[in-house]
Amino acid sequence: MFPKTVASESGARRDVLAEMAARIPPTLQRRHKWTEGRPPIKVGDAVVITDPALPRNTWPRGIVERVYPGIDGQVRVVDIRTAHGRLRRPTARLAVLPTEVESSHAPTGVDC
Repeated sequence: MFPKTVASESGARRDVLAEMAARIPPTLQRRHKWTEGRPPIKVGDAVVITDPALPRNTWPRGIVERVYPGIDGQVRVVDIRTAHGRLRRPTARLAVLPTEVESSHAPTGVDC
């Protein structure tokens, strides 16, 4: 359907992109998930349980009641208390809600 020149150009472009991807050292592509540590989930944290089958505004919320660390000491699974009962979920499916006021946003010199 396309002229032969367009098809050959897109094939050449694919070849160039594949070659560039093969030459880029893996160290240039940062993997934030594994290189930058985050504070571990702890008992009392407020969390949202992500579920790809539900719209985001309907994801259930809960409070962490118990943590289960893995062999490496990282928390991998938690028990959560929700409005509809207790659940055990992997931490990869959780989003921790911020609960503390950051010191940079807190007013200074004001007594309440």
